[in-house]
Amino acid sequence: MLRTAITRAGGFRQYHSVPASRFNIEAGLGGFMSPKTLQTVSQDWQEGLLNRLNDVVRDTELENLSVVQTVINSGTNRQNILAFNLASEALNNSFFLSNLTQSKESQGQEPQGTLVRQLEESYGSVEAFKSAFGATAEGLTGSGYVWLVSDTSRRLGIVSTYGAGTILVRSRQQRGLWNNFSLEKTDSGRSTIEKSGNPLSAPTHTSHVSPAPKSPTQSREYSTLNQETRNLAETGDVLTPLLCLSVSERCYMNDFGVWGREDYIKQFWKVVDWSKVEEAYSKLIARRVAI
Repeated sequence: MLRTAITRAGGFRQYHSVPASRFNIEAGLGGFMSPKTLQTVSQDWQEGLLNRLNDVVRDTELENLSVVQTVINSGTNRQNILAFNLASEALNNSFFLSNLTQSKESQGQEPQGTLVRQLEESYGSVEAFKSAFGATAEGLTGSGYVWLVSDTSRRLGIVSTYGAGTILVRSRQQRGLWNNFSLEKTDSGRSTIEKSGNPLSAPTHTSHVSPAPKSPTQSREYSTLNQETRNLAETGDVLTPLLCLSVSERCYMNDFGVWGREDYIKQFWKVVDWSKVEEAYSKLIARRVAI
């Protein structure tokens, strides 16, 4: 997402805006998204979120923050729940779209290199991973996202978040990193990497993880934004997203029908840009960030 500055009395105000789509909307995304759905998800929905976010944060302490920092800062105050929901949903939706490809050469490819070896170690095989990921997506009630994540030991796990929930926030503390992805642009148009270094507290989400390493110090219970609580399986304490799938009805109902989520999930694997996911995971391993 782009940041647009306008002059007003007393200085500048930064606005969130949607850049021109990197997709050829009229071409759609193979059998995964028709042109109409791709327009809705990548442009209309994202623009609506950011326009509403601009309105909500006007004349507040959140006014000139990036989307990532808005999620972090609004999470510390429950009175900012609407800003949190809008910013978090925009962040999640952008990340979902960022790892999809229209390239005929890339569509249908399988993961390679370090990533495929770790998937095989964690799940037995790539197909077993896809089955576990798909089962999690199929079983998620209502809207939300399913994520492939890595913890600080570089092991992989599957996490689901509900509604506008985010892996950035768990148990009212910061438990996620977004070092591999940015929604901001500099004046030169180049992507900038945003890093969040301070703990935060915020409304949280329900997660389901499979499989994941144990962490003796973490809490075992998390809640959705409406404070519904459930138990969470063992998982690493800090997570970095590598890939995610939106299971919102707006993403599949037009193309696959009311009960078409299963077919939608199957088509997802044909448009994943595994080279980007592998690159992000390789950089994560190479950095060996001390957390």
